[in-house]
Amino acid sequence: MARAHVEGLRTSDAVTLQVLAGDLLRYPLCRLDPRSLCDLLALSESEDLPVQLTRDLQKFRQQMLREYNDLPEGEPLVEFLRDLRDVDADRIPESLRSGVVLREDVDSLPLVQQARDELLNHFEKAEPAPVGVGGAPVIQVERVRGTRVPQSAKERAEPAKARSRGPARRSKAKTPVDTERFEWVREDVLSRLSDYPERGLKQAMLVAGARHRAPWKDLKEQEVVSVLKALEAGNRVRLEAGRWVLVTRFR
Repeated sequence: MARAHVEGLRTSDAVTLQVLAGDLLRYPLCRLDPRSLCDLLALSESEDLPVQLTRDLQKFRQQMLREYNDLPEGEPLVEFLRDLRDVDADRIPESLRSGVVLREDVDSLPLVQQARDELLNHFEKAEPAPVGVGGAPVIQVERVRGTRVPQSAKERAEPAKARSRGPARRSKAKTPVDTERFEWVREDVLSRLSDYPERGLKQAMLVAGARHRAPWKDLKEQEVVSVLKALEAGNRVRLEAGRWVLVTRFR
């Protein structure tokens, strides 16, 4: 059965994208070409699309990840993992990579485990490519949003002082240390890293996994990063080539 595919999703302008994506968003996982699936999921991670389209894409992402987790263990799952491996590595977005890592039953059958390990090695070939909407590059949007308009002549005369107040305001929003949460994240991180003693895991994968399994819905990325930094300071883990790995004597 032919699967639906549309090229140019990542480079279309917002209006065209709404038309092209509108049809594809109605397809189930098994009817989508892996390339279009990756493009749509990558777009779902963008913040530079119309509000309604952003919501539709985010719902689509949730649905696709549910359908992926519902794929029967065995040949259907193996086929999906192998098809995804045929997609250029930089085209595979972070949300789909995390979904592959977080599925917990892939190690029970040797054939599935092999397909998943081959796909994880494929991920290593390239980081996910950034997405920009045609006619509205991501960099331009970020510059507009990040520009701080001076409020007075005095402020214009003291740009460095004005900029220095930014980090101070952000620091107030840091999450206070919660011992129970800290210990839970610590055990979760160490447990996950023990499953990958040689290769380790990227920070994004550890953060996504902890937030997915946490008993709290409001666990923040910074809390997980703080735990990693604390473990690094205690010589329990170290950062190697962009991956967190256990220190040898603790493996």
